[in-house]
Amino acid sequence: MNNKTADSRMVIEKLPKPIRYSFILKELSENPYRQFRLQYFAEKWNISKSTISEDLAEIETYLRKAKAGCLISIAGAAGGVIFQPYFSPEDLKLLKDELCQRLRDEERIIADDLLYMNDLFYDPNLLGRMSKGIISYYDLSSIDYVATIETKGIPLATRIAGLANKPLIIIRKRTVLTEGTSLYKNYTDSSSRQIKTLTVSLKAVQRGSRVLFVDDFMRAGGTAKAVKDLLKELDADLAGIAVVMVTGMPKQKLVDNYQALVEYHGVKDGKILITPR
Repeated sequence: MNNKTADSRMVIEKLPKPIRYSFILKELSENPYRQFRLQYFAEKWNISKSTISEDLAEIETYLRKAKAGCLISIAGAAGGVIFQPYFSPEDLKLLKDELCQRLRDEERIIADDLLYMNDLFYDPNLLGRMSKGIISYYDLSSIDYVATIETKGIPLATRIAGLANKPLIIIRKRTVLTEGTSLYKNYTDSSSRQIKTLTVSLKAVQRGSRVLFVDDFMRAGGTAKAVKDLLKELDADLAGIAVVMVTGMPKQKLVDNYQALVEYHGVKDGKILITPR
């Protein structure tokens, strides 16, 4: 190691505690749900593990007081610490209220009472908050993958997978040669009553894993059920279904383990009826 590298590794130890904490917290917050070993910080910044341990204990106290998240400690030789962001019930309520307000714009109405929603997924700030809101429903330690269907669900699922530090699975509607051997599943679309096909690469998911399925919209749940059946043929389990908007009708869905941020009840007298869920 040259002197320049050595100096750069030792500089953080000479900084005041608040500044040192900011370096540590920055790395943790930019990598939520990623497990960091104490040795990682010790080697990166040339700080003793005991100092890192003390720093993390104080950072944990501040995070909890500010309701900004928490640090999960994992014991053992391969243990470490994981930063888990906190999305409060108040934050979730504000998010749902904002979504309802934006979706009630009458200019969003398309044919057959469908609503234009694409702009919601192109707004980076809102996309991040929707992702955090959906993540708040789940215990991520029991989820191995985040999956979605091309193409509308990709921005949301990609953001959720990134925040959750989980691999992403893209389920396609057509064959892609570069994905190798794939599994196919035919299903009946609940809206058009047409036969459609889903396909996923056999290399995309490990057998025995648990998958969170994410999408922008759900009506009867036919697509979600097809995903569930597709995963079952891969010996994988559907850990949950999360969508931004679900329709109120039909009340009896083809799946039951789903979460949604808002519920759409159609258009009446030119008014869009949508409520937080």
